[in-house]
Amino acid sequence: MTDTERLHLTSRWDLGLVPAGESVDRGLLVELKAPTAIAASTRRPVNLVLVLDRSGSMGGGPMAAVIEAACGVIGAMDERDRLAVVCFDQEVDVLAPPRRMRPDARDAARAAVRTLEARGSTDLAGGWFQGAECASAMLADAAERHAHVVVLSDGQANQGLQNPDQLAEHAAALAARGVTTSAVGVGRNYSASQLEALARGGEGRLNHCDHGEDIVDVILGELMDERETVAQQLTLRAPAGLELTLLSALPHEATPGGLRIRLGNLRAGAERSVALLATTEAPALGEHLPIALEARWTDPETGRTEAAEAPAATLRCAPEADVDAAPRDLEVADRILDLWEASLAYQGTRMHAAARYDEASSIVKSAEERIDRFAQGTTRVRQRRQERAALSRVLASADWDAAESRTTMDVSRKALRQDLDRRRDQKGTWRDRL
Repeated sequence: MTDTERLHLTSRWDLGLVPAGESVDRGLLVELKAPTAIAASTRRPVNLVLVLDRSGSMGGGPMAAVIEAACGVIGAMDERDRLAVVCFDQEVDVLAPPRRMRPDARDAARAAVRTLEARGSTDLAGGWFQGAECASAMLADAAERHAHVVVLSDGQANQGLQNPDQLAEHAAALAARGVTTSAVGVGRNYSASQLEALARGGEGRLNHCDHGEDIVDVILGELMDERETVAQQLTLRAPAGLELTLLSALPHEATPGGLRIRLGNLRAGAERSVALLATTEAPALGEHLPIALEARWTDPETGRTEAAEAPAATLRCAPEADVDAAPRDLEVADRILDLWEASLAYQGTRMHAAARYDEASSIVKSAEERIDRFAQGTTRVRQRRQERAALSRVLASADWDAAESRTTMDVSRKALRQDLDRRRDQKGTWRDRL
């Protein structure tokens, strides 16, 4: 396996020394880069389900753009790929059952999509459940271990299951079995909570598209990403006396002595950084505290699950004078702060979208003291503090424009996951929204 065919896993401390007998925080930045060499001849077959909202609120431009995007995806697939198309209003229909995209199947799927007309109310969960069932059937009928559902909707659900936490729970259970979910919020007034929950639990991407051309670009991008994707999971094991706190808002679970972090899927050549704090208890002088790192990924050519390991990220307990004299890696510290603050913005706007304003604001306020302590000596300390204060204020307000809140959720999530923004009408950073 050549260098470009491997997953690269590295780690960097902001400062690799800790003083004896003290409890201190140290920032750890774990960086991954997906393999770049995925040839078209050996690219991963795609198992894809499009779930299309045909409810009355999608009428006009949004419906036309969704039809165009779906037809574009169908036309870009070949017989290596499987596709199903589901549509929903208060009823759910399978427009195109799971089939390999041979020419006759492509023609039939396109013709079915073009019959869509906006009508009725919205059972978002029902449409997604049917899409997930089609995706599961693909996995049962193929050697592939991954299928992907993309939901396109204005998210204005008023039928069926509507609780975001329950939707996220169901999506997470399916993601653990190999069925991931992305969501596209259509129009300026789309309802964010349920679509965000599906993308969050489903370990997929979330996009907000105001314009038809953005919908087309994003959905074709989903197909490209699925063709060039490796599934990723990061495991860290820390020794006794070292506590790990995940700062990046990614799905994770505690393991004996460490963390298992689900990174979602990365396309070829893509990079993802994960920010953590490691907190010492009271290390003895000369003690070494190593964190073992391992990432699991799927080789797109062979389909085998591979493991990538990196040298242990080790903290060393040194005399206080040595710790004080050691230079801090400010680039690492600033990168950790960027990911930490983007995660707070994302978590806060999720709460704001659910009208839980006090909780939204407290997410930022409760981290303030620890962030300030970590940020000492870095660049932009005062500016960062002012930005977090502004974020806390708008999160606490029921009057914050709903479209701005949704856009902030979208761009902060992309920042913490380093997702590619394929929209022509890009929205800047979460700080720009304040």
